[in-house]
Amino acid sequence: MRRSACAIIWIGLVLALPIDAWAVPFGVSDILSNFNAVVQGNFSTSSDVAGPVAIGGNISGTGTFFNQGLPMGSAFSGFGSVNVYGNASNASYNANMIVVDVGGTGSNATFSGASAVRYGVSYPISFASLWAPLTALSTGMSTLSPTSAAALPAAGANNAVLSATAATVKGYGKVGVIDISASLLQSYTGVSVALNGADTVIINVTGNFTGNPNFQNGSAYRSNVIWNFVDATSINLGSYGIEGTVLAPYATVTNSNPIEGTLVAAAYVGTGEIHYYPFSGQAAFLNSFATPIPEADGLVVLSIGVATLAWRRRQTRA
Repeated sequence: MRRSACAIIWIGLVLALPIDAWAVPFGVSDILSNFNAVVQGNFSTSSDVAGPVAIGGNISGTGTFFNQGLPMGSAFSGFGSVNVYGNASNASYNANMIVVDVGGTGSNATFSGASAVRYGVSYPISFASLWAPLTALSTGMSTLSPTSAAALPAAGANNAVLSATAATVKGYGKVGVIDISASLLQSYTGVSVALNGADTVIINVTGNFTGNPNFQNGSAYRSNVIWNFVDATSINLGSYGIEGTVLAPYATVTNSNPIEGTLVAAAYVGTGEIHYYPFSGQAAFLNSFATPIPEADGLVVLSIGVATLAWRRRQTRA
């Protein structure tokens, strides 16, 4: 009777798991669409961030976090809008009616207006698990061959246009791939991207970048473009900002004008805003570069339950 009772209890626990615990594994596209910034190391700004952030290191500085009614999605249950895996120190932020979660401690840290500020938080997944798909994405995209037939604009060009050529890449159509060096890109006075029928454009940029070009007509392409800074360790966007998703997993990124899209960086020190314009190209194409992150909590409980039931059954037969 006792063994049967234990079995019933375990089955009840498993069936009682919240729906979120049964969510399917989520991919790199979910990370890019659910966070405005993912920073591996330390984060500091003196300006605004419009959407949710995940910070692997510590947070300092002073600025404003707000959430434009953006859903975090069931794949990210257990996260707040501001998620700091490290500590909050010398940080003074406005956090307008949002949840701030800090894995470590707070020292001289305030988040005015937050709906909740919680320290010592245990996140549902490690930061390393969140970070690994992003580095895999950057590395994988860097190996793609360019699809564009058009020559790149000459160095020093004004109103330069990076013209995409839509093609089938890895079995996915309407994908454009452009390769450009940071030195050439930063030589332009102004630059824009022509999609030309592509809904996903990867621009692989090699070398460290110091922003000079004025990124023009961004609303026409920002949600379809990923600037993949393949090997940069330093990116200074200066007073020009950038239009589109910035994927720079090895770089410290600085800016004094807005980043109009998701930021992925090794570290961030900014005086410019980060605006929430998530990538809206092909999710399946992005997810093909990285192993999905499993929904760990539900699987762990389920595994324990199944193992316990099996053990109980063997004991009964014995």
